[in-house]
Amino acid sequence: MLKTPPTLAAELSGKTGVSISAPYANENSRILLSTTDISSENGKIKI
Repeated sequence: MLKTPPTLAAELSGKTGVSISAPYANENSRILLSTTDISSENGKIKI
């Protein structure tokens, strides 16, 4: 039986050097963020 982890929201803020990590250390905890530019008028991006 598979357990579904809770849905988690994340908010990143900062000028440079933001780190992202998966909440669970298993094969189903993958984060893929690919872009040439991420910007926001107020400096925060909700994912």
